[in-house]
Amino acid sequence: MTSEHGRLIDHLAALLGASALPVRREAAARLARHEREAGARRALRRAGSRPAPSILFLSLTTRCALACPHCSSAGYPREVDLPVARAHQVLAEAEELGIFTCALTGGEPLLHPGLFELVERHDRQLLLLFTNGLLLDQGVADRLASLPHVLPILGIEGTEAVNDRLRGAGTTRHVTGAMRLLRERGVPFGFAATARADNLEDLLGTRFYLELFRAGARVGILLDCLPVGRAATDCGALPPGDRARLSAHLADLRRRSGCFLAYVPGDERAEGGCQAASDLLHVNALGQVEPCPFLRASPAPGPGGLEAALRSDLFEGIRRNAGMPGAEARVPCFYLERRDLLRSVIGAAGACWT
Repeated sequence: MTSEHGRLIDHLAALLGASALPVRREAAARLARHEREAGARRALRRAGSRPAPSILFLSLTTRCALACPHCSSAGYPREVDLPVARAHQVLAEAEELGIFTCALTGGEPLLHPGLFELVERHDRQLLLLFTNGLLLDQGVADRLASLPHVLPILGIEGTEAVNDRLRGAGTTRHVTGAMRLLRERGVPFGFAATARADNLEDLLGTRFYLELFRAGARVGILLDCLPVGRAATDCGALPPGDRARLSAHLADLRRRSGCFLAYVPGDERAEGGCQAASDLLHVNALGQVEPCPFLRASPAPGPGGLEAALRSDLFEGIRRNAGMPGAEARVPCFYLERRDLLRSVIGAAGACWT
């Protein structure tokens, strides 16, 4: 997704710019201006041979009412909220680094008591709010309608029978209700699904996407199920042939629908290989800085600065040893397919597992 983020920004700006509401058209111009400013900061960093990531993943909490089989945050301590002050610090540091796109994840970020205080203050960045939709009621939808720099991304794994089996009975009704509330207020939104063997039939069809497009979704992010968190022992990851079929199917849907559809990290080969610690980084709900949401190591046992992490031996080692996942890789992630190399890099850096 990292090389796609510019297209996502252009897509969102077009959606806002086409709005009948002047406040949203003005927001489109502001977002474009802030993105250009962030790009200039990244260019200066690259000119100085410094890492210039473009995307930050920020996990605000490990709390969630669901227990999805693919949940990656399940490996962290339960019932943890990132302190609000730390979250503000991280987003401010990210802006200084030139990071414009920040994904707010969890757990369920709507459970974080300081969420709206956070997003209201940091309006110079595009904030992707990944939510299961259970708490997205009229009041939340009204607040999101006043925050055009926040793009809600609602989790849904397939058509109703498949989604309710994977996420829990009645979750489809909740998430489609949340989509209706957003659509009624003219709030652009997207969806996210995790590609597994047990929902592949839906993801390779058209009904699932058509229903979401009719509901108002204009952005879609499909994530490969990787062997971390709850999926560490029973991943259900797609074999290489199915990943290739899904990637081709999404490319065709992109062309026909005009919607933004990304496949992560299924498109990693097309993006030039692993982007951990270079074009993206992750701060978990404990405040630790990690090279990627799926690589559970940090240069320090406690909270640290983003700049210090980017300069650390761990992040340097991750960048230096990163490569292209093989076309027939069992796991579509360079380092999770080469765990011995990952352990070696972490050990040589004296870093800590998170």
